[in-house]
Amino acid sequence: MDLRWHVRESDRDVGYVMFDFVDDKKAREASLELIRITDGVGREAVRLRLRAEEVSLYARERFLERFAAKLRDDYGAPPPPPKKAPPPSHPTDGPRAPDGGVGYSPRP
Repeated sequence: MDLRWHVRESDRDVGYVMFDFVDDKKAREASLELIRITDGVGREAVRLRLRAEEVSLYARERFLERFAAKLRDDYGAPPPPPKKAPPPSHPTDGPRAPDGGVGYSPRP
């Protein structure tokens, strides 16, 4: 996403860029971090962290939405969550009946 904003500093290996965020025709200092994470269902993902204190909340949210859309366009939608293992056919704890079933409790 090339908005032709001035980049002050960047580190590609770390995933960090400092730049001038232009909002209402005024440039304000900002930074963006791309952080590798594992999401709640076990997929690799990227979290975006934008620091732009003098920029309106609306402009920051809109920027992050556009940036996330650009990442999806470039790299595709996230893969589906991994399939969960099927539940066991029978509980593995507790006493067993002589035939291997569950729920058996011999009486004295």
